[in-house]
Amino acid sequence: MKKLVMVLTAIGVACVAGCGGGGGGDDWSGDGSGEYAGKIVFSCCPYQPGASTVYHLNVINGDGSGKAELPFSGKSSFAPAWSPGNVGIAYFADDENNKEKIFLRTPDGKTDVQLTRGDGRDKFPTWSPDGKRIAYISYRDNVPNLFVINVDGGSETQLTFASGGDTVLWPRWSPSGDVIAYTFNSAQSGVGQRIRTIRPDGSGMAELAGPSSANLGDSEPDWSPDGLTLYFLSNRNRHMEIWKVGCNAAGNEFSAPVQISSLSAAGVQPDHTPRVSPDGSKIVFYGTGADWNDVGYNLYTLNTDGSGLVNITRSRDASEWADW
Repeated sequence: MKKLVMVLTAIGVACVAGCGGGGGGDDWSGDGSGEYAGKIVFSCCPYQPGASTVYHLNVINGDGSGKAELPFSGKSSFAPAWSPGNVGIAYFADDENNKEKIFLRTPDGKTDVQLTRGDGRDKFPTWSPDGKRIAYISYRDNVPNLFVINVDGGSETQLTFASGGDTVLWPRWSPSGDVIAYTFNSAQSGVGQRIRTIRPDGSGMAELAGPSSANLGDSEPDWSPDGLTLYFLSNRNRHMEIWKVGCNAAGNEFSAPVQISSLSAAGVQPDHTPRVSPDGSKIVFYGTGADWNDVGYNLYTLNTDGSGLVNITRSRDASEWADW
């Protein structure tokens, strides 16, 4: 741990000059005016039949222009998440022991360090709005639960304590920093997936009331920029669609959920990670569509009122795990 803190502190010096952050190794935040402002970051595996499956990090504009591959880390990289101001990226990848861990890097690849250690598999990072902490899912004893860690590798805290077949997945930190939303999947008969929120100290858990059937459920929440709306995937109407629900500033009171998309009618199957644009006007997600005969995954955008569905990658590559 001491070695990791020293490495990240040294890297923080570079971040002061090159990442837009300040305060040394525990600050990866920026003002949002840099080279990658407003861009979508995602994992992409090029369509190369017979080649090994390797995912590189890419960026693209919301209109589909400007697609570019970031410098390769040397390992398949998944679930990238922008730090505040798009100056750093958290992602998960295999470490030298072939165990999934959380890594932090700058878009230019000059900084790329392993954050989490230990025996568990660590996935799905999300940044606190001040850029000083990461929430993520760790599989300790093969049970996924929510943890928070400082970006210098210190003060790791377990927030949820699922057991007995229950799972916790897909965390997303609110813009206010006061609450983290995530998916809870109960092993109890007749329950299914639910959206929950919790404070970063592990207190104040709240749950959005879900459908009555265990075959139906809600998952993968993301916040509007003002923190007063949660967007999520749900099959409440028997098809997977994007829904939204209003919530209070504390993230523990919810309005009635509303379906906003009609993806099934358009022949599009959303797979994972709906993410809201910085200005709150659009959502990006990845999935398959009839326009590419279900070959590979593409990134799609739509307006937050459900209109304007567009395939922005339009390729046979596997474009996945978008963050905006």
